[in-house]
Amino acid sequence: MEKVQAMNRKALSVIIPAHNEAAVIADSLASLLAQARDDDEIIVVCNGCSDDTAAIARRFEPRVTVLDTPVASKTAALNLGDRHAGAFPRIYMDADVTLGEGALDGIARALESGRWLAVSPDPVMDCSGAGWAVKAYYDIWLSLPYCKSGMLGAGVYALSEEGRKRFDRFPDVIADDGYVRALFKEHERGKAEGAHSIVRAPASLHWLIKIKRRSRLGQMELAARFPELASNERKDYRGALLNAFLSPLKWPKLAVYLYVNLMSRLAAKRRLANLARYRWEKDLSSRQGRQEAMSRAAAKKKALLVASHGGHWVQLRRIAPAFDGLDVRYVSTDAGLAGEVHPAPLSVVPDANLDDKPALIGLAVKLFLLVLRQRPDIVISTGAAPGFFALMFGKLLGARTIWVDSVANAEQLSVSGARVKPFADLWLTQWPHLERRDGPLFKGAVL
Repeated sequence: MEKVQAMNRKALSVIIPAHNEAAVIADSLASLLAQARDDDEIIVVCNGCSDDTAAIARRFEPRVTVLDTPVASKTAALNLGDRHAGAFPRIYMDADVTLGEGALDGIARALESGRWLAVSPDPVMDCSGAGWAVKAYYDIWLSLPYCKSGMLGAGVYALSEEGRKRFDRFPDVIADDGYVRALFKEHERGKAEGAHSIVRAPASLHWLIKIKRRSRLGQMELAARFPELASNERKDYRGALLNAFLSPLKWPKLAVYLYVNLMSRLAAKRRLANLARYRWEKDLSSRQGRQEAMSRAAAKKKALLVASHGGHWVQLRRIAPAFDGLDVRYVSTDAGLAGEVHPAPLSVVPDANLDDKPALIGLAVKLFLLVLRQRPDIVISTGAAPGFFALMFGKLLGARTIWVDSVANAEQLSVSGARVKPFADLWLTQWPHLERRDGPLFKGAVL
């Protein structure tokens, strides 16, 4: 029955604007051609390309029509593609997105049903090359009702012939998808049941903030130029964010989500003053083989070794040789230890414990700023409170983390050691009788 439905659908048009997308265009076209009918139109509009995007796309001719324009503009490319397209439904697809199996038929059926004028597939984030912080952000973002309502974050949207009559040409805006979504009321737009697109997530928090800045700037531009469309958008984050806040295990992810939102909003407001000079920002980390991640891998890894003074410090120094060859920075509570680790740098932080909450908060803020500034690849600690916060914030920012609970804690784990599990990739005790199947593990002792 499914096969009959697919055969009976109308031919459709797919328009793909592509600017310097040589690294990803072949995957996108392959995902389309694997499910397209012979009479479906697939149009790639190469705009202002200085790479091999057009040449790679032409390998798929004659099933794919390739247009080339020197004008580097996504919306101009969409308009050019529209002029050459003749079929409906009409699908607009980013060049760095792939479609899941059966997505074309699902999109076509959703629009031909007459229920919707505009639809999108479900976005599925490919986080295989992303750090923990990026995964944490999308875990919260995708849970929001606003994001579940359709036509958001999928990199693909589709219009029926009636829906396409809502506007003449794509205006010159940053957020073409946001503009189209806002043209339709909630009951007119939706998701194509059973269809999904695969969207490559940024590799790092840096690139995530950049693309979210672009998204935020696009929203600000639409609000300024098309205020009459605002009534079609309803955003309610309270319920989902409240649920995350009531679940302590989600607090680290929620912190990442709020941090990205704050930083991208501030950056977008600064850029808004010079909107006329804005140039499209794309996520290079999810293209060209995760370019930024590769360059970081080729560089010397940065290790942050953290411990309070006294026994914690002695044990940290015992395991420090394991990290020879890395770019090591020490963190401790005693400035007098600098000579011991020279020429490696030492950052000094205040000591604190649960009996002094204000000092503990001050320590957390200082560690957050330190980790944010240093962006270590690895964080290692033997305790106590400074190490806990270093691992927590390091994990949030995508570092690999190791906790070695102090050998002094022979009867039970330390206060910090018992709480650090969610933030430790490797969670170790130095006493075999404290080992548990789900952690901590016992691999020996340093003293």
